[in-house]
Amino acid sequence: MPEVEQTYSRARALCTQVGSMPQLVPMLRGLWRFYLNRGALATARELGEQLFELAQHAAEPTHLLEA
Repeated sequence: MPEVEQTYSRARALCTQVGSMPQLVPMLRGLWRFYLNRGALATARELGEQLFELAQHAAEPTHLLEA
């Protein structure tokens, strides 16, 4: 499982670095699911809040629905 976390964390860093907001939403959702399934609820909640905040600013209504 460490490779899943590493992959999502690297993708998050790349999205942030290049400013790819559309790709950040599904990446955050995947990272949120990873931590939720591991039982790391505090981390999952933090990511969920970030996802919701990002979705509120996006022009895509499906992102808000997913958040």
